[in-house]
Amino acid sequence: MPENAHEISLEAVIDRFQYDIGQYGSAETFALPEVAGRINHNMKYVQINDSLDQGMYLDEGLYRRDMQYGFFVQAGNRLTREDSHNKVFFGNMLLLPEGSDDEIHEQVAVKSRVSSETHKLLGEMALFQHLESLDIRTYRPAALLVGQKATHLMTYFEGNVATMDTVDWENMEIEEAWVEVDKVIDTMMQLYTNALFHGDLAFRNVAFDQTGKTVIIDPELMISAKESYDELLDAGVLFTPKQQRIYDGIVQKMSGEMGSVFHSIDRHILPLFPKQERPRSDEARLKIYKKHLFEPFKSRVRDLEDPIRSFLLRLTDDVVARKKAHAKEQKL
Repeated sequence: MPENAHEISLEAVIDRFQYDIGQYGSAETFALPEVAGRINHNMKYVQINDSLDQGMYLDEGLYRRDMQYGFFVQAGNRLTREDSHNKVFFGNMLLLPEGSDDEIHEQVAVKSRVSSETHKLLGEMALFQHLESLDIRTYRPAALLVGQKATHLMTYFEGNVATMDTVDWENMEIEEAWVEVDKVIDTMMQLYTNALFHGDLAFRNVAFDQTGKTVIIDPELMISAKESYDELLDAGVLFTPKQQRIYDGIVQKMSGEMGSVFHSIDRHILPLFPKQERPRSDEARLKIYKKHLFEPFKSRVRDLEDPIRSFLLRLTDDVVARKKAHAKEQKL
């Protein structure tokens, strides 16, 4: 039975990584593969089923044929307040080209998966590469270590990046809290205008740097709908039955993604309301989501050009209509 990564400790994950990085040298050093071109843009989870030899695969900026490696864990360095189910950890990767005294130091974040799930990690790496190709700020792959029992993806450390679940919500005024939601809206704009759906837009996955600019993180569940967008953007108002099925799938995807946003708003922002003003029904909450999430998003979309403007406005309205119908059903 495959090992369940969620059941092993972070210490065990780090120990395995340290063991693996000590097993390889210059004979097992390769260039990091470019796999973004392997993404299926058909709303399916991205998994790359390549078989890679064991060893270290380095970004072209780091790659030298003859290398020795080391790694030093940075204890206590965390991106999010909530414990990561993926056991992500941070550290300083040391690379020493043979015959040279010039050490290369890179701060990286490390995400590990057992060997049977390497295809998922390669899919995530492909999405990081794809986001970078779209000029969307994200974590850039630095290295991939293929070990005996696990594979480890290292991404360059982006400095002071935090996630929205780390915001000091309890000491905010309600007006300040709604300003923070603009980071979610900016994330939605970057993704949805490029036919991407994150898969989990809870506040723990909405990230920003010290200037407040958003950073796209953790694309583990991300999918690309580019083929669907291409099918629909110039289709006009009336869809064929095939186009309607494709469109309904996109509505369902965005609607489900908004559920994660709603849950985070419920958890972090609604408790800031005076008790007598807190919404007590799904319909009342939806009015708040519409005012502070959907309408500001649509306002940003209106600045775009057609056909993406009309498509995203229609999509947003249909997601709201679906949520409204669901809220009425809950009331009955």
